[in-house]
Amino acid sequence: MTKNMKAGVSTNSRLDRMSRRRLLEFAFGLAVGTSGGARLVMAQSPPQCPANIGVHNMMVFGERSVFLSHLPMFVGLCPDRAHFETEHRFQFIVEATFEQPRTQRDVTELYKQDRKQHRDIRMYSLGPQQHFALAEIFMPPGSGEPRRSFRADVHRGHLERLPEYVIKGLSGIDVRIKRVVHAHEFHPNDARPENWNTSC
Repeated sequence: MTKNMKAGVSTNSRLDRMSRRRLLEFAFGLAVGTSGGARLVMAQSPPQCPANIGVHNMMVFGERSVFLSHLPMFVGLCPDRAHFETEHRFQFIVEATFEQPRTQRDVTELYKQDRKQHRDIRMYSLGPQQHFALAEIFMPPGSGEPRRSFRADVHRGHLERLPEYVIKGLSGIDVRIKRVVHAHEFHPNDARPENWNTSC
């Protein structure tokens, strides 16, 4: 091979490497710019109203069977004035059991025993460790099944007042929903019952 031919091959190789490097730099810059633009659009998008995703604390009651009750809250109105802003606008009661995540062993009896041993405690509560929409439990999305489990801690007493009183063996357990007893989404225009009494 002549010196000129070798020089030509070397030059072409350098040009190829430079072209590939510039192409990669261009593609990287385009990707960063695109993702940055997406973040900007997301940042400028108004929050969804009404909200749906959140952490939904519940009251635990029952001795033979375990029931969970989510108490509704009414905070703010959406621009359409047909919905409450809060993700806690639902009231529902479900029957459930408690399981150990690893072994799937039923540990509901731990709650029942604790309740019998602490008759002076009038309230038990449950604190989910996951964010989800309550409607997933009783109003499944267009495709898929309704939610039938979530991770949580079971507290002796009110979890917001006594957060450290998690029952031994009931930390990070799987809550298994057996059935939905009652479910209702409240709206600002719902008719009040005739015997409504706000002084209670």
